[in-house]
This record gives sequence, structure tokens and C-alpha cells, in this order.
Amino acid sequence: MTEQALDYIGKTEDNSGLEKIVYQYKKDIAQHIWEQMENHAELSPPKYEVKLLRAVTPILQQDYTKFKEDEIVKYTANIPANEIRKKVVGHFSKACHTAYKFESVPEHTFSIVLERSEKVIKWLRPALGQVKIYYGARQYQPDFIAETTDSIYIVEIKASNRKDDEEVMLKAKAAQEYCENVNSLYAGTSAKTWKYMLLLDTAPSRSVDFSYLESSANW
Repeated sequence: MTEQALDYIGKTEDNSGLEKIVYQYKKDIAQHIWEQMENHAELSPPKYEVKLLRAVTPILQQDYTKFKEDEIVKYTANIPANEIRKKVVGHFSKACHTAYKFESVPEHTFSIVLERSEKVIKWLRPALGQVKIYYGARQYQPDFIAETTDSIYIVEIKASNRKDDEEVMLKAKAAQEYCENVNSLYAGTSAKTWKYMLLLDTAPSRSVDFSYLESSANW
């Protein structure tokens, strides 16, 4: 596409004029090329190859930033939507990390559900690369992974108006295939079944139990 852009500009300019235009407007030209590429990019369904690897994956550290003077807010606190991304939330008893940041109030609320449910044993907000799930060439970072008394869930929370988005559907398909492959690998053992759960942002509330969300999930 770079050559096409240069050919187009070169139709009305000689070599010296072309060099000046490219140098002066290089950022605008690059932005235009990027936009063209993005508009024509397509997401393709992921394909997986199952490899029989049984190595234990360590829990990766979170990569959020925090100022030393910032307090860690207790997870039971009511945090306004316009402040949720700024706050570091902690004092969990079942989480695999000491504190997390959340993108939305429903995500924060779901962490409260996980903490309060007797069925949930432990949970985490996985760092990028914690689970190797890809949709097309992109890596998928789930919102939560939760272990219950009988299963392990990959959980995604999405806005109600985005549940049918192509990207959401591709992520769901990739996560479901990942769970199927893990379950196939450990079939016949005592390992817990992996499942995928897509929750709409209206589902989590402080008054519901995880068992209810299990029965009402979209996937």
C-alpha cells in the first residue's frame, strides 16, 4: 500500500516534489494507510492444534500501575462508574492476586459475587498470556477465570449491546474450543471440567449467587 500511495502522489509531482510532500506529510500518509488496512482487515475463525503438554503454568503477575500514595480500596466498597478504572481494588480472600483494576462496575460487582459464593474456591483476573487462546492472529485475555467445587470457568462480561458483535462471537468460539481441547486432554482423569461463560453486564449484582449466574449464562 505504501507503493500505491507514492504512485498516486507521484502522478502530479516530480521526484523532488514527491520527497518534500512525503517528508512533510509522512504522519498523515501513514495514518491514511493504516486506516485503509484496518478497514479491509478481516477476523478469521481460530484453528487449534492440541499438543499433549502437562506442564503446570504459573500464575502471571498483573501489569497495572499504582502510585504509592494511592490506597487499595476494599472490594466491598461502592465505586462510581467514572472512577472504577482509576481504583486499585483489593483485600480479597479467594483471589490469586492481592489486588486488581477493573474496566467497569459489572466486572467489579462480579468479583464480589465470586468472593461471596460458597461454590467458588478461587479466582483471578488473568494477565495477558496466562491462557493461550487466540482468535485469528490476536490473543484473547478473558476477564476472569474461576474455579468452583466442580468446574473451572473462563468468564467474559460484555455490554448487552455488544453481545452479537463479530469479535465477541469469535472470542467465545475460541474460548469454547479451548475448553473442549483441555477437557479432551484430561478425559478420564479427576481434573475438573473447563467451561466458558458469557455474562451480560446486567447480570452481576451484589444480591445474586454464582450458581444463579451459571444457570442464566448465555454460553
